[in-house]
Amino acid sequence: MTLKSFIKFCFTGIVVNLSSISLYYFLIEFLNFSYQLSWLLSYIVALGMSFISNNYITFENRSFDSSQFYRFVITNVFIGILSFTLLTLLIEFFYYDYLIAMIIVIFLVFPISFLYQSLKIFNKGQVNNSMPRSGEYNQDL
Repeated sequence: MTLKSFIKFCFTGIVVNLSSISLYYFLIEFLNFSYQLSWLLSYIVALGMSFISNNYITFENRSFDSSQFYRFVITNVFIGILSFTLLTLLIEFFYYDYLIAMIIVIFLVFPISFLYQSLKIFNKGQVNNSMPRSGEYNQDL
């Protein structure tokens, strides 16, 4: 991961998250959706934007790799569960405003997302992401 890639990741992350927050706000304020449904819909839109922008802009992959896409989706399901849990805790138990809670969650989850995406999903040097066979040594561990 280069500094250039990190800066691109931050820039695309800002664009994606501003879009996500805007959609989240619109769905709650103008369509009277619950914060849960608004979060889910904005998260799904953000995932699509994030994969496209990170694949083609940040990490400069010029082709579509379905295994990379599946790893991205599976990883982001877990990140989404974490995000939704944190959002619910902040809103329901700590009584944060829904927008403030969303922004806090984004900042908390950003480092996890960045590290995993840069090391395990969009890493050009990584040839095989499968588990090592019995007796093999995995240098990634």
